[in-house]
Amino acid sequence: MAQPPSRLRELSADSSTTSPARGAEMHANLLQKLRPPPLVHAWDFWHDRADRRAPTSTITAAPSPSSPNTTPSYEARLAHLSAIRDVRSFWATLNNFPLASLPLRDSIHLFHHGTAPVWEDARNVHGGAWTFRVPKPAAAQFWREVCMMAVGEQLQAAVQRQAQGPKRAFSDDICGVSLSVRFTAVLVSVWNRDAGHVAGVQEVLRTVLEGLSEEIRPKSESAYYYRKHAEHNGFKAPPAVGDEGGKTGTGEAEAAQAGAEEVEGGDGGSGDGEKKAGGSRVSGGVDAVVKEVEDMGRAMQEVALQSEDMQEKVAAAEADDSATGVVV
Repeated sequence: MAQPPSRLRELSADSSTTSPARGAEMHANLLQKLRPPPLVHAWDFWHDRADRRAPTSTITAAPSPSSPNTTPSYEARLAHLSAIRDVRSFWATLNNFPLASLPLRDSIHLFHHGTAPVWEDARNVHGGAWTFRVPKPAAAQFWREVCMMAVGEQLQAAVQRQAQGPKRAFSDDICGVSLSVRFTAVLVSVWNRDAGHVAGVQEVLRTVLEGLSEEIRPKSESAYYYRKHAEHNGFKAPPAVGDEGGKTGTGEAEAAQAGAEEVEGGDGGSGDGEKKAGGSRVSGGVDAVVKEVEDMGRAMQEVALQSEDMQEKVAAAEADDSATGVVV
């Protein structure tokens, strides 16, 4: 026997499926299902535009600790375009950036959040990069596939697979990937944190070459090379090279400036820090302590020096590229 209409309305009103709490739960579940999958690491997308100049004002603001460089001219060139936290934002950025219209000498960078795309960043200073010379017709596909290897953690897995053996002062990481436009080609670079991690460096190369599509894979070893950031003429080593939490790396930056020295310390001032200068280790005795104090004083004086103008760095980098046979 059918229920009276009034009774049906009463049952419907009492049903938990139409309660506000149940509705909110269903809405949250739906949003969860529609939310794009998050990436393992957070990333940032940067644009280094060659024609972007520093402000003409004589008033210079104090550099922010989060700034990619302390020189105002470089801050003016480098612009943060987007934060990439999930698959949707990654493809939205990659698919909508006008790569084909990127001007000569401009660069774009996809880097781990918190790491600036500059050699002297704390997480880059001990590192280096594989650079691939890519014909312009293949640039878009090459760049897309390398970016996919980065956010898909294939490159990170490459350095971690080779991180076995003696305990390292810090684990190697992939810092980011870059694309720079040159006259006849583009340069795509994969940056890693520790240039002294030879096995990891070679594994990154193998991973990239095997991961690329056959039609864009480099056919000659002359199409790619690895270089430490410290080997660039434009590199200016920080007076005291360290890493987060007071940890320093095993692949010390070899500063381009003659006589440049690096002071390294252990975790949290544990007292087992070491000083390396000219390839020799200072150890033990009163003389060693005195020398440490003198060297630290010189390092503290260097802290007060202003960074050289970015225009000089760009000119030095271009001359460096020409000297090493990089297409410009």
